[in-house]
Amino acid sequence: MTQAAHLPAAVASAPRTNWFFPTRPGTAAYRMFLTGSFWMLIGMTYGLLMAVYLAHPQVWAYVPLDVQQFLVWSKMRELHVQLVLWYWLSMGSVAGMYFIVPRLCRAPLWSERLAHLSVWLWNIAGLTTWVTLSLGMSRGREYAETILPVDVLLLAALLCATLNIVNTVRFRRERPLYVSLWYSLSAVLALPIVIIIGKGLWLNPLNNPYQGIYDNVTNWFFGHNILGMWYTPAGLGLAYFLIPKITKRPIYSHWLSLVGFWTLIFVYPPVGGHHSVTSALPYWLQTEAIMFSIFLFIPVFASVWNLYKSVQPNTQMLAQDPVLGFVVFGLTCYLLTSVQGSIMALRTLNIYEHFSQFTVGHAMLAMGAGFTAIALGAGYYLVPRVTGHPIYSRALAWWHFALFGTGWIVLLLFLQTAGLVQSANWRVGGQDWMDSTVWPTQPLMWPVAGGGVLIIISHLIFMYNIIRTVYDRSWVPKDVPESASLSSPTVRGPHPQGSNLPPAAATD
Repeated sequence: MTQAAHLPAAVASAPRTNWFFPTRPGTAAYRMFLTGSFWMLIGMTYGLLMAVYLAHPQVWAYVPLDVQQFLVWSKMRELHVQLVLWYWLSMGSVAGMYFIVPRLCRAPLWSERLAHLSVWLWNIAGLTTWVTLSLGMSRGREYAETILPVDVLLLAALLCATLNIVNTVRFRRERPLYVSLWYSLSAVLALPIVIIIGKGLWLNPLNNPYQGIYDNVTNWFFGHNILGMWYTPAGLGLAYFLIPKITKRPIYSHWLSLVGFWTLIFVYPPVGGHHSVTSALPYWLQTEAIMFSIFLFIPVFASVWNLYKSVQPNTQMLAQDPVLGFVVFGLTCYLLTSVQGSIMALRTLNIYEHFSQFTVGHAMLAMGAGFTAIALGAGYYLVPRVTGHPIYSRALAWWHFALFGTGWIVLLLFLQTAGLVQSANWRVGGQDWMDSTVWPTQPLMWPVAGGGVLIIISHLIFMYNIIRTVYDRSWVPKDVPESASLSSPTVRGPHPQGSNLPPAAATD
């Protein structure tokens, strides 16, 4: 007699769980988020090492010779950018979409297994990126360094996510499209276009097909539009979902939400040229990029004002809910970086500061502080609701928020100050590179490294808190339900049964 014969009938007949591709709704969302957080830790560590090198270059002498080849500046810079952007922020944003889209559609995710396939592909792409860039295999283009195998894996993962989100919206039960769905759809549909055009994959997938000024134009079309057409709509879509859910009030103005969305779509694509104001880019194209950069005030202020006004009746909740704190902090960083970007596009200011550390701080304010904060808030919101477990420690969540915010404020304040010092020395002239650029800013790099330490400590606290929430069940009270809906199968037809709907579709 088999062992199964001794089991109760319900247990004996239960199918074995497929750990790699489970159908339990919500598991792909928190797996995507959890694995992405590991990539953030690795990417942020490279950033901290670079700050330490700038503050104390002599530390290089203490690095073993066998390790030095993997920690040269060019490799660390590429790995820092790629791992943080594509394998933390992108994965965190997609995890948020996997959570909010079914709930706004009142339908299950089109295919939970396809979602898990995207998780695996994204992580394999991250591992391939880490190995290839560490070995010096790079295209040598800013933000677009990865080689063809990584591009194929990343596009395959993105295709899985796009099919899933588009079909979930297609087979929705809730006919009106809330603004978060508009933002999520635009993000997953625009990014493949940006990648293919920006890298010229249809012309020559193995090497860079662009030369001269054409390379400059396409590279900044890619570099700026991954921010404007991917991270921005993904982050704002999450914010438009989270703020009404937490405050339990509708958004301030549906009309403003649509103004912000459509002006973003029409205004953002041409602005990448403002990175090439001092180049051989045609003067008329520079002017067009500057003009559209100024127009960005419209979608930015429409969206941020709308979300701020949505929070205003419940401002006391900023001290009660860390999720709301993260989202509002992220929106504030987004507002500041957008104002900076529009003003920095003006020729006079662009010529003054563009090649300094001020621009580096500007990019980190947008994605390292702004949209990362929104993604972290989304993680704190979705993980307990997907797993059915309460957050392990709200106190640790507040410590995470305090250290994260303080770290970024210190880092950005001193980094951008260093950029202004560099720019001022260049305008004076008469000094060599080391005297005008490196030595005057070296003392400012110690606080930058200190801010990086605070950020990494905050992230370790966050990972501990989330891992305990997901996997350690010994502390979960017995009266906390495991959320029976999570074992329901995923329905892919156009008319899913009500029993297969996640309970959060209507109540969370």
